[in-house]
Amino acid sequence: MLRTLFFVIIGLSAHAQVGFVQGHEFSAETLAGQIQIRCLQDDRQTVLVSSYQCQESELYPTDYDYFQADSWINADQVELKVTRADGSTRTKSLSFNVNTQRSETKFNLWKNSLLQSALLNFETNKIHYKLKLKGQVQREGDFSVNVKSTRFIQCTLAKYYSENRADCRQPYTYCQRYFSENYSCN
Repeated sequence: MLRTLFFVIIGLSAHAQVGFVQGHEFSAETLAGQIQIRCLQDDRQTVLVSSYQCQESELYPTDYDYFQADSWINADQVELKVTRADGSTRTKSLSFNVNTQRSETKFNLWKNSLLQSALLNFETNKIHYKLKLKGQVQREGDFSVNVKSTRFIQCTLAKYYSENRADCRQPYTYCQRYFSENYSCN
């Protein structure tokens, strides 16, 4: 009896939870700060000054994570449809590795860029997953991921100079630079 109970407990603890490898509870820290960019104009004498508010969030424990199945499934693709607390939706599909029982690559949970949008947002994110084999759904289900805002940090003003006037109209690369140089606003 005791030996049987021991094996049942071991088996349950080894059982994976469907969803992200890092779990279903995340926290986010938001950094914000103002930048000023001075750009030399085409006449090489006039300087244009533009100011922007930059904001970035870091998700803990990770910005990117694998989706994992909770039990063995023969599938070659995983599709996630996320409904965020604000009602917006995101859908993303990745290849699924039948040997590891998880997505081949990590899903972008948090980072927005010119080419990608993050799956998650603050508060509760309801996720419907489909595990497919050659386009046919083999298993589907639901789980939720919560993202709590832990703190907001205001960073100091930073000033930059550019000889490219376009930089004064599109601050994206300077906001990235600002946060890489002022990580955690120290």
